[in-house]
Amino acid sequence: MLDKIPWEIPKNKELQEYLKPTIHCNIDHPEVKKTAEKLIKGVENRKEAAIKIFYFVRDSIKWTPWQNFKKADEVLREGYGACFNKATLQITLLRCVGIPARYRHQMFSKELFSRAVPEGFIRDIIFNELHPVNPITTFAEVYLNGRWIAAATTMDRFLNPAKAREWDGETDVFFLDKEEIIEEVGTEAELHKPEVEEYRRRADAISPVFRFVLEEAVKVYLDFLRYRRTFEEELNNWVKKVKEMYTTKV
Repeated sequence: MLDKIPWEIPKNKELQEYLKPTIHCNIDHPEVKKTAEKLIKGVENRKEAAIKIFYFVRDSIKWTPWQNFKKADEVLREGYGACFNKATLQITLLRCVGIPARYRHQMFSKELFSRAVPEGFIRDIIFNELHPVNPITTFAEVYLNGRWIAAATTMDRFLNPAKAREWDGETDVFFLDKEEIIEEVGTEAELHKPEVEEYRRRADAISPVFRFVLEEAVKVYLDFLRYRRTFEEELNNWVKKVKEMYTTKV
């Protein structure tokens, strides 16, 4: 099906590197191709396809702050992704359907990042012993209608609706607000993040079991926040319906 997509794949020489497979963007993986085919079914143009892929990655892949680099099929299978791994899956799906896509990086403060981690011992270990000084968020840029458009899928709506931005396929969408950005770090076709490599180098110096427990503990904590938010929304909706029924009867 992917060789019969209803739009022309860009032939511009300068865009070809943003359509190719890479170590992380394994566009020929069967599960990745199958997912791409499913997502674009029934769409009429590249913008619609990009929007479908955006919302799939934003909400189907739960954000987590610390991971190794993952290939697209691994992110898809695990259902969790740090910003750069969510970007990898999004970029790979876009390239699968002939839409140029690339990585973009922005530096922000460690203090902002710390809000995603439980206070106390876990936060002390991660930020004092493991994490670099200033983290860098990574997200996808999509080439549509002759220009690059930011389309950050970093935060899933179940965890933080305020940071889970909506996207129309035309307007830049970022994870960070303007005042939260320290520096623009650039764009690239393949993923390079020295600060992740530095984090992994530090993490390798401690027990693999302890590192695994630490990363899984953060996932459990974030899943708890997702559950609480979902429960509160459902409870409020239920109370609202009961109130409406009672008001109608009265």
